[in-house]
Amino acid sequence: MAGGVAVDYGRAGQHREKMQAALDSAVQIAAVMQGSTADRQVAFRSAFDSQFGANASVLSATPHLDLSTPGEIKGRATARVRTSIMGVVGYSEMTIGVSSVGILSKGAEFMMVLDVSGSMKFPDMSGMTRIDVLKQAAAGLVDTAVANAPAGASLKFGYVPFTMNVNIGTGNAAYVANTTHALFTGTQWAGCVLERPAPNHLSNTYNAANKWHAYIYPPETTSTNCDNPGDGTNAAYQTVDPYIAGATNPYTRGPNYNCVRHAMAPLTTSAAAIKTQIAGLTAEFNAGTILAPGVTWGTRLLTPNAPFPGADPINSGVKKVMVMLTDGAQTTEMRYDACSKTQNPATPYNFTPAAFNLAGRAVGPTGPRDFFGPYGYLYDSDPFGNNYTDYSQVDASLDPLAIAACNFAKSQGIEIYSVAISSAAGPSTSVYNTLSSCASGSDHFFYATDAAALTNAFAEIARKSTNFVRTK
Repeated sequence: MAGGVAVDYGRAGQHREKMQAALDSAVQIAAVMQGSTADRQVAFRSAFDSQFGANASVLSATPHLDLSTPGEIKGRATARVRTSIMGVVGYSEMTIGVSSVGILSKGAEFMMVLDVSGSMKFPDMSGMTRIDVLKQAAAGLVDTAVANAPAGASLKFGYVPFTMNVNIGTGNAAYVANTTHALFTGTQWAGCVLERPAPNHLSNTYNAANKWHAYIYPPETTSTNCDNPGDGTNAAYQTVDPYIAGATNPYTRGPNYNCVRHAMAPLTTSAAAIKTQIAGLTAEFNAGTILAPGVTWGTRLLTPNAPFPGADPINSGVKKVMVMLTDGAQTTEMRYDACSKTQNPATPYNFTPAAFNLAGRAVGPTGPRDFFGPYGYLYDSDPFGNNYTDYSQVDASLDPLAIAACNFAKSQGIEIYSVAISSAAGPSTSVYNTLSSCASGSDHFFYATDAAALTNAFAEIARKSTNFVRTK
């Protein structure tokens, strides 16, 4: 008899699981449907009946829909199911019940964090360059989101192009210190910024006393082997190339050396405008790729306490969605040339991080061994106190830095989708594992190596993100 009771309860549990799935689906349909209360009730009942279906073991099933609470759709269902063994002792049926609450989102904010480094120029995506396929897929994400979102939903889009650093736009100089630094003599600030010292390097907060510092690539030694040689005084360059608005080449001698020239785009409700901006992106050869600044600035643009407009409050009922993509390993590209072995002939070479609001130790009297980035010289200045003993440890430390940036974003209520492209970001690589860890779940990570796969991945992200009903 005990075994028979267990069998009857097991069958009832199976009916309950099926009824829960049917109820969740019916609640979602009623949530997104436009029309009168009566029409939504009919659609709810029809969806439930079609999915729960007829079964000889189910004597009756009754679903109920409650639309009385704004922003919530409440469903419940009960059913009488026939027993077998328990009928012998007078219990010929039992009642099961389930409930479901649909939370309706008001809309979604999409922030695309996009790798525009030199490797994105490679033409290995079904005969197209990676950057061209990316632009096609990103525009498709916008179109799919607009097509799938229910009437009245709020949609916003933005993007953050990144290489080793991020350009916030020259129009945002009010949030940046030292945009008129003496080292900009002969040119002007191009829009890139240095990240604040830890623990504020990931923070999305801003106040006038805690501005970002203008990106300034320091003068190196006077050696002709240096990429950005100085004049021997630590206070000027041998050559300063003038700033040209609209130019995309980051290799300009002077303070803007290696600064990505594509500025980020804050959130906008104009799908047409963001698609036009995406179409203008290019990939340019540069020195190094670091994920964390892109993720961090994506977080800042999705949260309202950063100094940039457009984001709805956290927990306001609007989905916060970040889509991050890269095509290869992170690196600061160590220098093996004579620049790192030379000294100035007169004034001793010196770089002091504190003068740029950066952490770490001073560099000198010989030149640096790695390329300068948004956190300074990672190997030579060691701003995070990693105590490197070999340069290979620098690139390895960029993965935990990216994961920390992703974890902070997720702590702010941001849902992260990550996309790896090319074999250089394939399974067993460190960047593949990092992107997988950054994603909000296994179903939020994609690996795409051709045009169709990348386009489909972005479209699927858009479809998932515009399903504005969450059941619980």
